[in-house]
Amino acid sequence: DEVLKGWSRNGLVDIDINHLGYDIEVKTVSDVNDPNVNVSFHNQLQYKESVTSFLFVMECKSTRTDLSLPTLPDLIDQIIETDYGGEDSDLGSKFVKCLEKEIESYPWSAVERNRFTSRFEVSDSFSAYKILEGCAADQMALGTSIPDGVTINKYKLDAKALEEFEDISVWLESSFS
Repeated sequence: DEVLKGWSRNGLVDIDINHLGYDIEVKTVSDVNDPNVNVSFHNQLQYKESVTSFLFVMECKSTRTDLSLPTLPDLIDQIIETDYGGEDSDLGSKFVKCLEKEIESYPWSAVERNRFTSRFEVSDSFSAYKILEGCAADQMALGTSIPDGVTINKYKLDAKALEEFEDISVWLESSFS
């Protein structure tokens, strides 16, 4: 089963997916052509010999003023309904169980749902980058450029410094169908 971890922070949504021997980190940006992503921990994008690792950068814009757009709970409900066949389907119920395990207090009560005020417009635009041994993200994860005694909990990465994975559509179809 897929393992999904999601949370809202600073108007962005980060999702980690670990599936079938692939480690996929998904980050959102307002413009996929400017893929500067926030990385929560210095070792979050570390190369792993045991799995193929990717960074997916997706375009997702947030607003508090366009009330026609969904809040995070509404967006998750839409994804469950449209992409997973609803919460009563086999796949949908598995996805909901992952959400319950990984998101504190999910499913949210009506009061908790009303606390979400950011609204999201998710685009189909995304780029995919391979996390390779020795790449900028791997060097950061290994601490090769961090002086002794310094701890970095968060940093910004320009994903263009990584190798873009050009054949992503073919890979997605063959890996997840």
